[in-house]
Amino acid sequence: MFVIRPIVWGFVLLFTAQSATVATGAGQDCTRYPRSEWLDKDTISRRAADAGYKTIVTLDVEGTCYHVRALTSSRLQADVYLDPVTGDVVSAVLFDE
Repeated sequence: MFVIRPIVWGFVLLFTAQSATVATGAGQDCTRYPRSEWLDKDTISRRAADAGYKTIVTLDVEGTCYHVRALTSSRLQADVYLDPVTGDVVSAVLFDE
């Protein structure tokens, strides 16, 4: 019989919790600059398109990031988080469907 020790379960739970946070963008901390220094949404849309996310479906503020849901040129769905000051991609997750 295979037994997993409690310490291993702790690591599994910790990893799972961290993975869920990264995947959803919850708690994303992209910048410490005030909103007065952020790029506008049109500029962020262009930066996302330049990064390969051609069709923007939604663009919202989430935490201190811009959150973009988009389609790539290959028609993959993407959740993308961008730094609102630089327009750089902080994280992205692609989906087949």
